[in-house]
Amino acid sequence: MSILSALRRLAAKVDNFLDSNASSAANDAQFAAKQRNEFDITKPIDAGASDGLGNVVRVPTLGGNGVSQAPALEAPGTGGFKASEQPRAALQGGEALPPMSAANDASLDAAWTARQRLIEAVRQARQALKPYGDIDSSTTKKYRRTLRALANEMEHMRATLPNEPAQTEAERDLHIICAVLGGHAQHSNTFYLYRRSLQFWAHEHLKRCLRTQSLLQKRAQRKSKGDRDHLLPALMERSTTKLQMYLAYFEGIASLDKQACIEAHSALGKQVESEERASSKKLLKTLNHHVPTWQTDFLAINAQSSSKYRSHTLIQALTGARPAEFDPDREASEKAKEFKGNGTAGIVVTWLAPGLIRVRIPGAKVTDDAGHVERVMELKLQGMHAWFEHELLAAGGKKRYTVRPQALRDHYERVSAQLYGQRFVGRQKVRLHVTPYCFRHALATSLRWEGWKAVEIAAALGHRSTETQKHYGFRKGGATRPKAVQDSSLLRGAVKTSQEVKVSAKTWGLASTVLNSERAKISP
Repeated sequence: MSILSALRRLAAKVDNFLDSNASSAANDAQFAAKQRNEFDITKPIDAGASDGLGNVVRVPTLGGNGVSQAPALEAPGTGGFKASEQPRAALQGGEALPPMSAANDASLDAAWTARQRLIEAVRQARQALKPYGDIDSSTTKKYRRTLRALANEMEHMRATLPNEPAQTEAERDLHIICAVLGGHAQHSNTFYLYRRSLQFWAHEHLKRCLRTQSLLQKRAQRKSKGDRDHLLPALMERSTTKLQMYLAYFEGIASLDKQACIEAHSALGKQVESEERASSKKLLKTLNHHVPTWQTDFLAINAQSSSKYRSHTLIQALTGARPAEFDPDREASEKAKEFKGNGTAGIVVTWLAPGLIRVRIPGAKVTDDAGHVERVMELKLQGMHAWFEHELLAAGGKKRYTVRPQALRDHYERVSAQLYGQRFVGRQKVRLHVTPYCFRHALATSLRWEGWKAVEIAAALGHRSTETQKHYGFRKGGATRPKAVQDSSLLRGAVKTSQEVKVSAKTWGLASTVLNSERAKISP
């Protein structure tokens, strides 16, 4: 069972958990009352082992403050062992010890063995849940919202990463969880909220499994005959497996260290971006071939959207910005902190004149020798983007835009669904949809057809070296411009970067010259 699908089901049914908590408590009370009536647990401790109880007896718990059910040993119904003389036995995760002689009895059938394994799994689960109390409704709703966001991020990462044959599904899921949590580790409060939300997911499933096993235990205690008795071992084994699985998730998530998550995110994030870039380039080729007008069509549907992310989508599509460059939780690098005006996350857009804007983008992949702390560019807006111009003017002519990367990707999926539905094309049956990296690749292709040099393209995409930009888009080929290649909105000569773009020693990079340093560099 995938944790991702389970997370989605949990997020959709948390309200049902809330509604069922009250009824569950009432049901538990009714169940306990019925159990008392059926088994007469008010019998004194010196009652005969089989007096009115069939093969079920009551034995004192370790604490001495009550009695617990246990299978009676094979003893005469009268004149035999008394309940107080029976070996202590564990049942339903209680504190009593396992039976002394039953464990070695070779005549025990499959049901007894399965029951003993279930009892041990229950004991471990109850022990793990013991320190955690009930969760109020407001906290539960907060966890539900967080789980939805996390489920989307994990689904995206899981779909992008290749399968590792050596990993089990649980190991792969925990690895992905670790990496996703690392992406939210810039702020400790956010990290621990997300981790606790995932624990809540496992916690609720453990509680559900414990309720299920209680019914199985009750069923096993009855002396009913027929086919359903033959199902008990399989049902108990299944319940045991589920308990062990969710317990592994519960304890595994609780043990995730913040620093380890950051390292996992750093390692896995690069792999995801590389895979995403490659897959988006293949997707772009499919879109260009089957739907040459996909860019105009997508932005037209986006303009009609009532989503708060439609402005972010337009900015990303026109500038080719990375989704991470919108991220409000992304902490600026030490290099970025040296530059004035780069302390706050998000992309800043300034209105300059009718149909003209300036966009300031903080770099998302900045190290000492890679990426730009920030880049500034000017763009011309077309008539279809007039709504965005009105939005800027209403905000005073300047506005900062932030959005979590996964929320932006989800908006792209919603717009794609309106545009293409579930349309598959080509021999490989590729699903038509648009991602942020499709526009990033498309921008690189358009700039090449417009005659931009490699160093200029690298600056626009936020690359420090001309070698990197060649991985984006397609090279110019032939004399006829493809219909899918549309005019870019960037103004040539108006792109500035915080660091100088390095010309690669490879042939393609040498085909261009370095931009004028006064034009290419932004002063601290």
